[in-house]
Amino acid sequence: MVDYKIDGINESFKLEGLPEFMKGDDFVIDLANPHLVIKAKTNMGIPVAGNLSIVPVIGGVENAEARIDAPINLPYTESAQKSDSLVLWFGADKESCPADYTFVEADINKLIRRIPDELMITMAAATDSDKECVLDPSADYDLDLEYDFVVPMAFGKDLHIEICDTVYV
Repeated sequence: MVDYKIDGINESFKLEGLPEFMKGDDFVIDLANPHLVIKAKTNMGIPVAGNLSIVPVIGGVENAEARIDAPINLPYTESAQKSDSLVLWFGADKESCPADYTFVEADINKLIRRIPDELMITMAAATDSDKECVLDPSADYDLDLEYDFVVPMAFGKDLHIEICDTVYV
């Protein structure tokens, strides 16, 4: 058995260009069924398992209460000439997950209920030693990851936008 060291992923996505009124405590967004889609395609012969964490950051402080953690098991192949793919659908509503996607329960609304300054995304991964793998030292291996936040523009019952102004007479 060989345990390959896999570097983790640490990404930060800043949410810039938003109007000031959307950044305050008075602005709460409640969207109907937002979800995250991650597509993985690989010809690696190494089974990889890990944990994905997404944490919103507001005012430089991580909001641990809104943190999302989800297990990830990437596909693997028996030959570098073949590739396999997996599409993960992170959301709160299993019924809206397409049939050919793998559903992962995650409340995406809590990530963006109060619009964060940035999202910290980390993935800790390791080889899955419970599974047998095939490795060809002369092969070229690729792992392609794509991700999309999907935010349908339908609002939930907790939407609250407060706009105030002073009228001078």
